[in-house]
Amino acid sequence: MLRRLQAIVTSMTPQLPTASPLSASASAAAMHTAAGDGQKALARSLGELRFANSLPSTLRADTLTPGTPFERPAKRNQQAHVPRQVPGAHFSYVEPTPSPSPRLVSLNGAAAREVLGLDAAAATATPELRQELLEVLAGNAVPAGTHPWALSYGGHQFGSWAGQLGDGRAITLFEAIHPLTGARTEVQLKGAGLTPYSRFADGLAVLRSSIREYLCAEAMHGLGAPTSRSLSLVASDRVVQREFGPEPGAVVCRLAPSWIRFGSFELLYSRGEYQMLRELADYAISTHFPHILSEADGAADGAADAAAADTSSQDARKAAIERSKYVLWFRDVVAKTADMIAHWQAVGFCHGVMNTDNFSILGLTIDYGPFQFLDTYEPAYICNHSDETGRYAFFEQPRIALWNLARLASVLDPLLASTPLEDGKAPSIPKEESELINGVLADAVRSFIPRWDATFAPIMSKKLGFMTTQPTDMSTIYQPLLRLMDDAKVDYTHFFRSLSKTTVVDERLSDDAFLAWLRISEKKPSEWSHVPEAWEADPPGAAAAAGASTDAPSPKSLKDRFQDWFAAYRERLASELPSESMLDAAYDAMRQTRMLAANPKYVLRNHLVQNVIDEVSRDKDSNAVDRYLAVLQDPFSEGTPEQDAEFGGIVPPSMRGLKCSCSS
Repeated sequence: MLRRLQAIVTSMTPQLPTASPLSASASAAAMHTAAGDGQKALARSLGELRFANSLPSTLRADTLTPGTPFERPAKRNQQAHVPRQVPGAHFSYVEPTPSPSPRLVSLNGAAAREVLGLDAAAATATPELRQELLEVLAGNAVPAGTHPWALSYGGHQFGSWAGQLGDGRAITLFEAIHPLTGARTEVQLKGAGLTPYSRFADGLAVLRSSIREYLCAEAMHGLGAPTSRSLSLVASDRVVQREFGPEPGAVVCRLAPSWIRFGSFELLYSRGEYQMLRELADYAISTHFPHILSEADGAADGAADAAAADTSSQDARKAAIERSKYVLWFRDVVAKTADMIAHWQAVGFCHGVMNTDNFSILGLTIDYGPFQFLDTYEPAYICNHSDETGRYAFFEQPRIALWNLARLASVLDPLLASTPLEDGKAPSIPKEESELINGVLADAVRSFIPRWDATFAPIMSKKLGFMTTQPTDMSTIYQPLLRLMDDAKVDYTHFFRSLSKTTVVDERLSDDAFLAWLRISEKKPSEWSHVPEAWEADPPGAAAAAGASTDAPSPKSLKDRFQDWFAAYRERLASELPSESMLDAAYDAMRQTRMLAANPKYVLRNHLVQNVIDEVSRDKDSNAVDRYLAVLQDPFSEGTPEQDAEFGGIVPPSMRGLKCSCSS
């Protein structure tokens, strides 16, 4: 099955990408609606939240870290802090390692309110309350009524199976229920010390990488991309050794409905722990995909139902497998993953480490490491300088997501087999049944591309000010523009923001428009007006006649090619109006308003976050993190003159393409 899925992925290459956000959060709307009834209120402290802890209540704990989900043991269990293999368990109970002299660098009131249902102002209203909250967020105290845990999972890293990985420095404190919306959220500390899954590392995190993750999750949320959220950033006096020497330590508190990954299923399959594989899938479906249970037509086991179907009808047996809750769940995972990747490509986000252990089954962007938002638009850009082969280059991200989905699909056949599951013994699936299962799962993987297209195209329509999405937009508008942006080496975010302010009343681009684009281009002014010499010496017609590639430079200058694209763009805008004469000033003002709401002014820039890191490292009282957070949470506004000067300017040439590694 693995070979078949690999072949499918190889033959499927999604179209290239670009950009825009979503509107107001549905969860925020639900919260305001619930708050309106006057019967419930935000929690004023962590102690007022209701802990559900559904994962440790349902799944299997590490036998060397026994306990219950809602009560900590009186004595700290040292086995919880010894890196080792942990077979036969979905998780281990682990308490955080305290942080020396912690200080609260930033508390995200918006995430506290929207995701947790916590009133951050009330929770920090007095010095005593603030210190009480800080102790929990630093890992120095655990709220009453919970028993923290770390997840076990494996993963393919840079294409190779890595075996057991797990939460090596992340510890989930509790799962809370939002008092107004009822939404579930797992509250997790990253950098909180050793766990059984720490392998050869120390379980800690440094201030540098913690600031980056804290800010980037909120930046992605502000842009409308599916993501985990950030609650707090705590620095401490701990000294952490890294590849470039000692660095200050820190702890990030991050939020998500679940931290289950593709690798959670891969590890169980690799160990032959098939009953636990089913238990994990059942838990994920019932807790985080409950709608699947009603859609599954009552089916618990696809192939088991298929075996009971008319044996003379292969179509009936296939249909029974397709109705399985496991297949419906996997299709949902495919869809959520496609949506996530479409948003990445749209906002120009490079993840950097798209390993299967970093892929959430909820389609959330998680585990922010050597990420980067594109400065210059370069499809083949590699943001992680540890990625020597370019496996996770920007334009490769949709293909790698497909590859990861194929890996997940390849471990699901035991759930769909009609034969009983036995741990340690691979299910003996008849050939015909195996082919049916493989075909159904392969079809589910194939659904990635149409879903990606269906998500990406409307985002691009908003980005370009269209009121509709047309089937030809990709080939006639989006891709030609991306090719031009690549050739012109313009800044991805700044270009679309500039285009939002460019008038379409005139039939041709003005000199002012070109001056604005020259300022964000790596090309010299003369290169915008230059006609490539290759056309003068050897036009493509001669090359084609000789059987050579015709992928040659355009016979026109960049300026002329942009003028040609602009004519097609105006024509596309006019197609939504009764006549082209309606492309007037009034229409243009509305179009610009739409586009400014879809093209951010502010994204997380590596050189700017480095400025923040440097300031916080020098000054313990600095509010630089909160200053940057403010614009990242409202990226489509112009901001104040001070915000524009600090975070809205052009990337200096020496700072473009500033990369990070996996070290954190």
